[in-house]
Amino acid sequence: MTSTDPSGFRYRLDPGVTVRLALGDDHGVWAAGARDYLQRGKPDIALTDSRADVVVTDSEMSATAPDDAWHLTDAAGAPLTNSPWVRDAVARRTPVEIQLRSRSLVLAAGRTDVRRNISATVEVALRSAGPLIEMAAAAAVPVTAAVERRPATAVSAGAAAFRGQSAFAGRVARAAATYRQWGIARLPAGSVDALLTGTPGDCRDLTWHSPEPNRFWADPCVVADDRGCWVFVEELDRTTGRGHIRAVRWEGSDLVPGGIVHSSHHHMSFPQVQFTGGRWLATVETCAATNPVLTFDRPGEPWRVASDLPALPPHLADPVLVVGADGLPQRVVATDAQTSPDTNYVEHVRDGDRWVRTPSATYVDITTARGGGTRLPEVRAVQDCATVYGRALCLVPTRDWHGTVYGDPLAVLSGSDVDGDWTAGGVHTLTWTPDQEQVWIDGWRRRPAVTGGYRRWVERRHPRECDGT
Repeated sequence: MTSTDPSGFRYRLDPGVTVRLALGDDHGVWAAGARDYLQRGKPDIALTDSRADVVVTDSEMSATAPDDAWHLTDAAGAPLTNSPWVRDAVARRTPVEIQLRSRSLVLAAGRTDVRRNISATVEVALRSAGPLIEMAAAAAVPVTAAVERRPATAVSAGAAAFRGQSAFAGRVARAAATYRQWGIARLPAGSVDALLTGTPGDCRDLTWHSPEPNRFWADPCVVADDRGCWVFVEELDRTTGRGHIRAVRWEGSDLVPGGIVHSSHHHMSFPQVQFTGGRWLATVETCAATNPVLTFDRPGEPWRVASDLPALPPHLADPVLVVGADGLPQRVVATDAQTSPDTNYVEHVRDGDRWVRTPSATYVDITTARGGGTRLPEVRAVQDCATVYGRALCLVPTRDWHGTVYGDPLAVLSGSDVDGDWTAGGVHTLTWTPDQEQVWIDGWRRRPAVTGGYRRWVERRHPRECDGT
């Protein structure tokens, strides 16, 4: 194992050497999740209970702590429990920065979401322990010198609890009397380039499409062939709480619903479609542990399993499949649904007959980890899932991106940036054809309803009950 000072080099583990890693005696429930995550990755880290090269702990960092200890801390190097940074985040409803430190070095860092109280926020942050350990072992980002920081204003634990619970009560009251209606809209041609150059153009006269009142459309994926343009969407049925994939045809200035192309007893969302290797391929996210690669003959026709292609790695949220010119899968980018589907970005590459996670690609960031639509070699769309799911989306570089702790997105688009016959409360998916003649987005508006709480319960019922089989 090799370490360096914070002068710009990296703290890293020697290539090809298996590191014996232990989770400290004082660990909490986070250790089980970290153990599961690391055991599903490459075998560069061997978890052990004795004679460890590195010990990972969430306890206080002391002067007598061994040099081989890695500490899970807040942005000031203190344990997350009773952290001023966590109290500040709970009070102001902002993300939490979590770090993995070795004394004066920050080995890895990320941003996680906030919850209604301090203990729940700490629990959410520590779910990313496994990915942070993997980032440190793989030297995913340059090591930096630890800087002692404090929030701009001090917030007591009592004040944080009061503000957090007040905000939670407000959200519960709002959810009881309203519901979200999701829909899709077409942006002007060339909108992606316009966003990237800082000139987003006119997104104020959009026409939103949604099959109200008992269904909605979200997660659009647009493709075009010699027969025209198709938009594949998640269509959620509010009577069952499950989604299926519907094909919708764009005809001049209107959307014409086609048939349901894929459904099962699982909830389905985030369709991704591409023509490669001489055929159409598709993937979806479901609540099943593992999902197959799908194919079809023409857009609008039913999907079926591509029996000659391997299934995706298990436990992925919003997966995007990268296929070579030979039509064979090369890479899958997604988030790890077992630890956090909104926060923990992972990549897998095909190695012979198995999928292998790429540790150097892993990062932790609630604002840019989860896929939000199209992915190209240079840029990809991601969701900002902080505080309110579906609040905004970002465009980020496809490669060498490790979250906004280490840089800023190339572009950000929120509900306040789009308008039309809806006043959108947020957006979270952006999809486009290579020529950008067709650019589509989804968004939501809040509708009043005395059955708002019941609608929300039905939408969330199936994920709570599904066992993944």
